[in-house]
Amino acid sequence: MDIKRAVGQRIKIVRQRSGLTQDQLAEQVGLSPKYISGIERGVENPTMDILIRLAKMLGVEPYDFFLFGESEENEKALRKGIEKMVREADREKLQLYFDVMRNILQLT
Repeated sequence: MDIKRAVGQRIKIVRQRSGLTQDQLAEQVGLSPKYISGIERGVENPTMDILIRLAKMLGVEPYDFFLFGESEENEKALRKGIEKMVREADREKLQLYFDVMRNILQLT
């Protein structure tokens, strides 16, 4: 197993679920987008300090990046992504989100 690539993939998944682009994450943690891309591709070898900064910004614990056998569903990242979507939505999108969630819940 290529650990750097696996960690990079986990970071990418958590970032995407948080609703952030590589550029946005890079800006918020003070790194270059190229470096974030390299981490996610397994090319760069981030320090523990960088992993901690990334985890804090993404709302997860650093060890979450190493849970390769765990379900890809990371509750904190999912919640943060949903909160971001709702926070940035206009009235029309909020209504759409509400309707979709209500319909899904009626199916269960």
